[in-house]
Amino acid sequence: MKWLNDIKLELQRWFYRARRRNFKKSDDKQMLRAIMKADQHTEKTGNRLWVIKFSPGDYRICTKSQARAFFRNIRPILKINYYQINEYIIHITNKPK
Repeated sequence: MKWLNDIKLELQRWFYRARRRNFKKSDDKQMLRAIMKADQHTEKTGNRLWVIKFSPGDYRICTKSQARAFFRNIRPILKINYYQINEYIIHITNKPK
């Protein structure tokens, strides 16, 4: 039965790697889509928005308070400048006029 568990683990690893490869391929498209969507929302509502990368292929649009809460709760040891683009903050929309 140990061989059956080994096969199961190998299949899980293979599926995980395949899923990660797919995320890396479509990552740029999803990043561009999130940036465009954030710009559209800014034009409609007049709010400044941040696009944050949670993981490869997972981009979320947040307000400043939501972004600060995320970095405070999830990654408390990081000292992040919220007005500068880095590996977590992908895009900041322009301040509405």
